Amino acid sequence: MKHLANIRSDYTRKTQEISSMRKSLEDKEAEMFRKNEHIMQGSLARKLENIDTIQEYDLFDPEGMKAEISRQAQLMLKEMLQPAQEELQVQQRKLQLDDFKRENPELTDPTYRTPILELLAQRPELKLEDAFYIIKAKIGGAKATEEKSRFAEQKALRRDTALKSSVGSRTAVAAAPKFKNAMEAYNWHKSNGMK
Repeated sequence: MKHLANIRSDYTRKTQEISSMRKSLEDKEAEMFRKNEHIMQGSLARKLENIDTIQEYDLFDPEGMKAEISRQAQLMLKEMLQPAQEELQVQQRKLQLDDFKRENPELTDPTYRTPILELLAQRPELKLEDAFYIIKAKIGGAKATEEKSRFAEQKALRRDTALKSSVGSRTAVAAAPKFKNAMEAYNWHKSNGMK
């Protein structure tokens, strides 16, 4: 028995260690992502976005030559940064999806997962989050309708039971008419099965 308890405590301890390591890695990844995002989408990136590609400079003028060299350098830098910016966007989207999955564990439930995948196959322009909320609303609406119909069935069953129990125990008694004489009363009772 003690051996089993030791195994359980060891398993719990290792699971907690793994969980804390995963959390630490996720935090470091998020911090590195924020630093990269600042570099890739900061003031330099904004400046490179606004490069004038149409302007032509006079290459025989020293100022024009400087401006053209500066513009060409900026274009080359922009071209070099573009793959890194695209990679950063992919990483950012991955982190967003990881956060969304962590906040909405229903995504792994087959009740949600299969319809979400079908919806995304039909409408590829949708984001995962949008598809999830659409399916969640449909499933919630279906559950509400199902609950409402079940409640209506229970209500009808209770009403029928109440009517059967209240009507079934009583028998209708016809009131005896007023008779003119005893012979008339005797004949009425005899014809109605009363003695």
